[in-house]
Amino acid sequence: MTEYRLVAEPYADLDVAAAFNWYEKEQAELGREFLDEPRATYDRVADGPLAYQDQRSGIRRALVRRFPYAVYFAVE
Repeated sequence: MTEYRLVAEPYADLDVAAAFNWYEKEQAELGREFLDEPRATYDRVADGPLAYQDQRSGIRRALVRRFPYAVYFAVE
């Protein structure tokens, strides 16, 4: 079985940080709850990236549960 490793682009990390700050301002601890969801999505993607449909030109998408975000990735 192939092991996969996720490498995030710096802009993706900035986007997650901005979302964390926004949710934390909306409600105490909601930002922390938000952070759990992308992490769980990253784990699902690393466990089986080919399970996600190719959207276009090798780019795949995994939806984040509970929050309106998606993780876009490519398998290399």
